[in-house]
Order: sequence, then structure tokens, then C-alpha cells
Amino acid sequence: LFCLGTMNFIRVTKDGRGFCEENTGTHYVPIGANYAAAIGRKGDTRYSYLFGTDEFTAPTGVVEAQNAFGRLSELGMNTLRVWLEPDEFFPHGYRLDPAAAERFDALVDAARANGLRISVGMHLCPIPSGWKLHSFEPPHLDRHAAQWHALALRWGLRPEIFSWTIVGEGTLPWETPWIRSQWATWLQYWYNDDAATLKATWGANVPAFDSFSNAPVPPPNVGLTSPVESVNPGHLAQLPADEWADSSWRYDWRIFLDEVGARSVSIIADALRRGGARQMITVGNNCWTVPNLPCGQMARGYNPYFYLDAVDYLCQHNYPAQYCWPGGNGDPLDSEDAMQFWLRANQISGRIYASLGKPVIAEEFGWYGGGPSWFLTDLPYRSEEDQTRLLDCVMQTAIGTYAGWLNWAWKDFPHERDITNYSGLFRADGRTVKHWGKRFSEYARQFAKSAPAHLPADEVRALPMQPLYTSDRDHEQWWQDTCRTWDVTKPGDFQPVFERKPMVNSRLFHHYNQV
Repeated sequence: LFCLGTMNFIRVTKDGRGFCEENTGTHYVPIGANYAAAIGRKGDTRYSYLFGTDEFTAPTGVVEAQNAFGRLSELGMNTLRVWLEPDEFFPHGYRLDPAAAERFDALVDAARANGLRISVGMHLCPIPSGWKLHSFEPPHLDRHAAQWHALALRWGLRPEIFSWTIVGEGTLPWETPWIRSQWATWLQYWYNDDAATLKATWGANVPAFDSFSNAPVPPPNVGLTSPVESVNPGHLAQLPADEWADSSWRYDWRIFLDEVGARSVSIIADALRRGGARQMITVGNNCWTVPNLPCGQMARGYNPYFYLDAVDYLCQHNYPAQYCWPGGNGDPLDSEDAMQFWLRANQISGRIYASLGKPVIAEEFGWYGGGPSWFLTDLPYRSEEDQTRLLDCVMQTAIGTYAGWLNWAWKDFPHERDITNYSGLFRADGRTVKHWGKRFSEYARQFAKSAPAHLPADEVRALPMQPLYTSDRDHEQWWQDTCRTWDVTKPGDFQPVFERKPMVNSRLFHHYNQV
């Protein structure tokens, strides 16, 4: 039988700002990379495989993983993020495939042998699997939860697993038949069965309805139906007028979507715990979720404020892509002004999450070096030294905010079109350490000796959620103003401001108080 030995589970520190070993209290700063054997494109299909399926992969892919883990360990990395392909691990439904499980056992053993821990996700998968990626509604959510439960039964007591990272850059569609079916019940709860109060709150201009059952769904934010860069500051003047910006109608819908997403997180987290998982749980979250960074309101339904109690720590995936797009604040490597704007933006994103009182890991962060790239727009050639220059600045200004860093990706994948092509710590051969890999290694060794302290806040700023959620113009103005007035040396915290729902009929409340 496998002996657990002295490796400990990792826990959140008592102050809620970092991590430590469960039994010893020794500080632990997760620093490493996102690992896959193969990432790329075949025609219009994007693929990513944990064990590899390209011409460089041996029959099982395990040997390549073992060798890669050894090289990453030599750099001083201690944590890797991997994701399981559902069509490989559950090809026939609920049953965990024995061959896939054995391969993953070997991966976990290789992590232990090299002093690594792994954060395990099951949300990125090859397109041909036919899976609903985020599984937020029945029957997909029920099946997904059962499969997470099976993973917990098999690996829930392995301390080599740092955490389970559920969902993954989750975003809900604006509306589906199932989401629509839940809307009336949500409104009845928050408006205390009082349709008259609901109508008065939404105002006379909302399309006519006579009960909760036929309450209409608002139109989406105009940025959602416009080109992706339309909400960037240089294009706001051309943004179409939005009749429902700042409306209570749209605001209610956005809050409702957050509850839909939080429900799926809670159900999967519960499935893991019922299966005996002792590891931490988190959600792999795109930083565009809160408050909704410029790019057309691309994320809905996974605001960590709503699922906070279901997870142990928070994650962000943060890249300066949208700043390089037409109308953006500029490529950080093109000018000092653009660089400083991005550094403030990155720190603000982290502080919005950290203000909720749990550690924040940059679960995906990075940029590219060694060639040209693409991220919804053509990106110019950048050298390996350019990659280091940008990311070194990010680390220096983010150390007091984030509690861990996982580079995207562990090596270059030239067959991929986006920054995955040259974002690695290693070149495409998986053996030659890049300039950034050497610098990141220095951070890893530094943090192994001393965990960086969280910078206390000098001020608390309001996050006015109704305009941020409902008005692209208000949102972008808030974001630009906040970034331009931010001092990275004296960071602040944020307090979300949510408009209260009636919940209790005011006349009855008055009557009970008189009694």
C-alpha cells in the first residue's frame, strides 16, 4: 500500500492571507505552473491533454510527465495545476476508468517523488468530448457532481493533491430555458410573494407582466452584443445607447445569475466533501468576473462573493490581453504609461478578491517571449527578455496581494495560436530553461525561505455593484478612474455594495414592530 509518509495537507493560515502545512504550521507559498503534455490546435479544434497525444508522446504519456515534474522541481517549483479530460476518465458515464486512474496514480506518485503538489481540475477538456464545460444545470451538473465524488473517493486522502479547482473561467449564457425556469422562484423569494413591489421596483417601462411566472428577462448589456473590444476606453464613444443601463430589472437578473453559478459551485464542493476529500477547494476564476473588466462583460455567474463559503481560497487568471486590443490602454511593453496602468490593474484585481478575506492565487498568469503571438488581436514579436521584464514587474508589485503564482504554461506550445505558444518556463523541448524560467526560479527559492507579507490596506473603496453590473459605460469609467488613482505602494481594499431586496413587506414589518 502507498504510504503517506510525512507529506502534509496544505491549509489556509489563521489570518486568511496565506498557506501552511497542516501539522507543522510551516509556511507554504504555492509557486509553479500549469501542466499539460500537449496543447495546440488541429484545424479549428483546440485541444489539451494531460498525458499527451502528439507525435512526441510515448504510449501512456506517464514517462514524459515524470521527466517534466523532475525538471520543474529542479527549478524550485512546488505546485502544478493539471486538468483531467472527462472523456478519458469517465468515458462511459459515472465509472472512473481503471486505466486512466492508474495513469493518474503514477502522476500523483511522480509529484510526491519530486516534492510537488498538484491542483486538480476537471473542466478543460477536448472539444470532441461533447461535455458541457461548466455543467451549471441539470442533468449535466448532477453527472458532473457524481464524477467529482468518484475522484474524491479515489484520491481524497492524498496530500500530494494541493486542492480541487472546480469550474474554470466559468461564464453563464445570458439565458437558457432552464435558467429561465428558475427566475420566477428567485423573484418570489426576494420580493416576498409581492408582485406589486416587484413591478414598482422595476418601473413602468419594463414590458408588461402580471405575475412572477411571466416576469420578463432583461436584454443583455450592449457590450455583450458588440465586438469584444467595444467596451475598451477608446471605443466607448461608439458604444450604442443602452436603455436598461443601471436598471433594477437588469441588476436583479445579474444577481440571479450569480446565484445560479454559486449553486453549481456549492453542489460540486459538497460532492467532494461527501467523498472524503480532505484537500482544499477553489474555483478557477477569470479576473473579468469582478467587477467585469473591459471586454464586453465576458463573465457572468461566478462572482466569488456569492460562493465564498464553499471554497477555501480564491483564484484569478490574469493577462494584459485586453489592454493590447484596439482602443485599450496599450501593450504594457510598448510604453511606461501602459506598463504602469497594467500593473495597477493587476493589483486592483487581486485586492478586490483579497478583500473578501481569503488568500488569492494567480492560478494562471504570464505573457509570451520568443516569438509573435495572438490574443484576439495580433501581438508583435517579443524576446524572452521582454517576457521577463513584464512578469518581473508584475511579481514585484503583486507580492503583497497574491498568495501564490502558477505560470501559464509550463513550457512553450508553438502549435497553439494564443500566448500559450511562447508563455512557458521552458522552451518547446521541455528541457531548455527560458530567461523567465530562471527568474521565476529565483522567486520560488526566495519564497521557500520566507513567505511574502500581505500589505495592509490604507483605504477601503466601494464597489458599486448595480452600475458595474448593468452599465458598460459606468463600469469602464469606474475602472479607468480607479486604475489612474491607484497607488501600488499603498494598496487599498474594496467593499462590494449590493442594493438590498425587500424580502419583508414594509407594511407588515411596521405592524409587527407596533405589536
